[in-house]
Amino acid sequence: MENNRASQPPIETIEDIEKFNAQQQAQANEQAEKMMADFSLAAIAVSGIGLLLMFVAGILGLIFIYRAWCCIQPRGARTTLGKAAASRQTS
Repeated sequence: MENNRASQPPIETIEDIEKFNAQQQAQANEQAEKMMADFSLAAIAVSGIGLLLMFVAGILGLIFIYRAWCCIQPRGARTTLGKAAASRQTS
């Protein structure tokens, strides 16, 4: 914060002190509102990027499972991945 006490009139009464405090509080509130607006925009952007990366990671995981399923069946699958998952859930 800037130190501009020389440019401010001298504070002599309680009313002057209250007026000065109100001005300082208004300036602090204005700065806080600007910072929160910038922060919320950055938070939304970072959240969006995170969700996109999670989506891509999920798709790549499913591709890996599909390819692994194909690799472990030497003569072709006797069952499908869907049937195997369904029988796993029912037992």
